[in-house]
Amino acid sequence: MEAELWAAIRRLFEAEKLSKSAIAERLAVHRWTVRRALAFKDGPPQDLPRRGPNAGKLKPYKTYLTCRLKDFPELSAVKLLSEIKKQGYPGSLTILKDYLQTIRPRKTREVFLRIETPPGDFGQVDWFNPTYANSPLI
Repeated sequence: MEAELWAAIRRLFEAEKLSKSAIAERLAVHRWTVRRALAFKDGPPQDLPRRGPNAGKLKPYKTYLTCRLKDFPELSAVKLLSEIKKQGYPGSLTILKDYLQTIRPRKTREVFLRIETPPGDFGQVDWFNPTYANSPLI
């Protein structure tokens, strides 16, 4: 949290006697931010250090999944999950689906051109000859 924001929250709470909700509304921050700033009386709270990128549960299985999708692109996530569960995968279906969405080959759609004409520009006629209506050819 920035020191200016912390100081503004403390000033509004202590000097102007505003409620936490009123402070949050005035400063356009969340109520939890106000609550956190008021919990620290000596200075602004230091943000927690961010964790580095997680290796992930799926990392050992990524090459297998890529090969399987290259050979069989129509395989479902549920089928692939059952295959890698047999290999010891501890994760869930959601993690797998998120990863598959990034590597699955995209389907190409067939392009077509739709032609629309105003009424009266083109006509379509089916020719019918009533003399041949009782013909054995029809």
